[in-house]
Amino acid sequence: MVLRGFLRHMGYQVHGWEIGRNDGAPELLDGAEAKLQELAEAERAPVSIAGWTLGG
Repeated sequence: MVLRGFLRHMGYQVHGWEIGRNDGAPELLDGAEAKLQELAEAERAPVSIAGWTLGG
């Protein structure tokens, strides 16, 4: 939530990935790829990914 708030403050359009907690499971990549494709098609623009590690 802190990162999303900061990015909104900086003028970015922010979307959660809505896939659950990133615990490193490889199948999460499929969901992330689908979400990115969906956003890019909806916005008709490139998308960027921002996040932080939990120490992994």
